[in-house]
Amino acid sequence: MRSTLLWENTNLLVKNHISPSKIPCGCVPVDMDVTPCDNSKTKKEGVSRTYRGCDGYAPMMAYIGREGYLINCELRKGSQHCQKHTPEFLRETIDACRKVTKEPLLFRPDSGNDSTENIGIFLETGCSFITKRNLRRESKEGWLQELEDKCLDVTSPRDGKKVYTGSA
Repeated sequence: MRSTLLWENTNLLVKNHISPSKIPCGCVPVDMDVTPCDNSKTKKEGVSRTYRGCDGYAPMMAYIGREGYLINCELRKGSQHCQKHTPEFLRETIDACRKVTKEPLLFRPDSGNDSTENIGIFLETGCSFITKRNLRRESKEGWLQELEDKCLDVTSPRDGKKVYTGSA
């Protein structure tokens, strides 16, 4: 059923000549995040404690373009970790996006999806991406040192801000 809904949604965008707008860098943004829903005081199947501290669902959503057209979604149990089944969701989303636009894609997932598997998918499919680094057990100092060692392009656009640009 999900694959049929995904196909119908994508087809609806294409048939209506929806052209998701680009951001100044020339890419079409694709934003992905888990969106906890509060279903407290219900007995619905799959309702469980979300990371937001309420009982509910934690659907994964993906939106394309500056307009935020829904391109993919997946209902998930509230207790499901945001990265579980995300590689499959990511591949589906990339396929759906490519049916809607031929423009370059820039994925902007949540830091919970900072994973080598996701990065591999982005690189393999030629998609650009920006994700906040989830330090987990790493120290901020160690991460900064790694950036300084690997990034050749370091700029200071204003006092107190440094931008490190590099590639995997």
